[in-house]
Amino acid sequence: MSRTARRPLNTTEPEAEQFAAAIVLTRAAVETNAALWSLDHGVSTALNQKKIGDLDDRVMRLLPGTYTRENFPNPIRVGAFVKCVERSVPGFQEQYNRLSEYAHPNARGITGLYSTIDRENILVDFGLRDRNTEPAKALCIANLSVTLMLFEFTCNHVSDLMQDFVELCEKEVPPLPTADGPQNGKAAQSAAEYSCQSAWAFTSDPGSYWPG
Repeated sequence: MSRTARRPLNTTEPEAEQFAAAIVLTRAAVETNAALWSLDHGVSTALNQKKIGDLDDRVMRLLPGTYTRENFPNPIRVGAFVKCVERSVPGFQEQYNRLSEYAHPNARGITGLYSTIDRENILVDFGLRDRNTEPAKALCIANLSVTLMLFEFTCNHVSDLMQDFVELCEKEVPPLPTADGPQNGKAAQSAAEYSCQSAWAFTSDPGSYWPG
């Protein structure tokens, strides 16, 4: 996604100077980064408090959450992710809002980016102009660079926490019986293992979760 967002900014690419498209993709990368940051924050909080709390519900809303299917958890709105990052990285919300002004059909992404008002001759000149595109290009490059750095940091940090988090899950969540039941002498399957297998099944065979 981030690589695709860079292409409209490169003057040697066929998609050169498609700044609105670049900003939309950059905003999507920022949202993905915010979701990962929120997950990392939840895992860190669980380890600090030595209890899972509501993290399981939040993960289930993050993975298969949707408004389009019945009996599925509601997704977490992206605004909650952005606010989570803002508490640790002041200014994140403001930058996200600026990207949204271009991504939505607002003045900056339409008339502000693709038209120039000639007040002296009382006309509007439609098309890209440096005075309009340079702020958009600077905004896009700055946010894309920062979100990639934050994503790398967050991804590495949550990865470092995984071993301790799995141990916490195994201690807190009671074991589940296997399909054959405990009477056959087989070891009970832990809820943590069961959740991991369910998540893997969802990602490898989404059709089983998304009928039709």
